[in-house]
Amino acid sequence: MEEYVLPKGGVEAGEDLLKAAYREIKEETGLTDLTLVNKLEVVERLTYDKDFWAVIHLYLFHTEQIEATPIDTVYHYEMKWFPLDRLPDFLWPEQKSLLERHQEDIVREIKAISDMNGRESTPLTE
Repeated sequence: MEEYVLPKGGVEAGEDLLKAAYREIKEETGLTDLTLVNKLEVVERLTYDKDFWAVIHLYLFHTEQIEATPIDTVYHYEMKWFPLDRLPDFLWPEQKSLLERHQEDIVREIKAISDMNGRESTPLTE
């Protein structure tokens, strides 16, 4: 069974939170044409090994890219898009919950961006 994750990772020396977010997205998805929409929330949880309490900043970005290849192929083999109302299983259940909690906000924000750009938005739900 495949389990998915949202791009995530730590802040490296010399980075602020947003630079780290851009870098992690690029490494884990291959997406590079990104525009910050807003910060969704901040959550805290134990790491996978349960050896560190992590503070996680979750952002919503917009992209026009449809296809991309992850740079980090050791842990991230492919990038996929899913409709928000048909999400797959996630390794981290709180990531799926995050998307479900913010579904209306995400759809509204992306529709507003599409309207501003004079384009018809791609359906985010079916």
